[in-house]
Amino acid sequence: MRQYFKLIKNRTIPFDSLLIDKYHLMGLNEVDAMILIKLQSLLQQGKRKLSTKELAPTMSISTTTISKRLVELVNNGFVSLSLSEKDQSETFSLDETYRKLSAILEQGDEKMEVEGTSNDIKVVVGRLESEFKHMLSALDLEVVRHWISVDHFSLDVIDEALLECVKMRKLDVKYIDVLLNKKAKISTSIGPKENLQELFNNVYDKK
Repeated sequence: MRQYFKLIKNRTIPFDSLLIDKYHLMGLNEVDAMILIKLQSLLQQGKRKLSTKELAPTMSISTTTISKRLVELVNNGFVSLSLSEKDQSETFSLDETYRKLSAILEQGDEKMEVEGTSNDIKVVVGRLESEFKHMLSALDLEVVRHWISVDHFSLDVIDEALLECVKMRKLDVKYIDVLLNKKAKISTSIGPKENLQELFNNVYDKK
């Protein structure tokens, strides 16, 4: 699991620039984003008490507006309030904002992985259809998807299996599937005299 939360909280990932880039994805406006940036600055200075007086001198909006926006940020889960163990005074935390930003970064990673997987599937389908000289069936497409999404076979490994099958004139997705899965399971146990045709014959009945 990615540790974006810790990276953001520890400022390894700059909070200001990340928030400016992502605030619109969290339903925030520019004023909310600026207030959060100001609050982050206070935390860096060791100031944990939520006070409009600390924010007002560096902002162009009124203290009344600041107060209203702070209440909304608390209600919407961007700012957390708690009582200090030292003097029972109210302190604030931006941990929930860090978590929201972390979730957005993780979703972005997942999207990139999905897009990469989809692209690999398209590449493999294109190569197979080019060799087979026909479009793949729905069942074949599901097998290819499984190779990429579930088995995580690389394009190079699939290409090698395809080439082997082309040489044997076994232009069928099921034969490639057999080769890929059997090689993955028994790659270290296949004897020197065992050839590819024997491998197929052991798994599938001859057509």
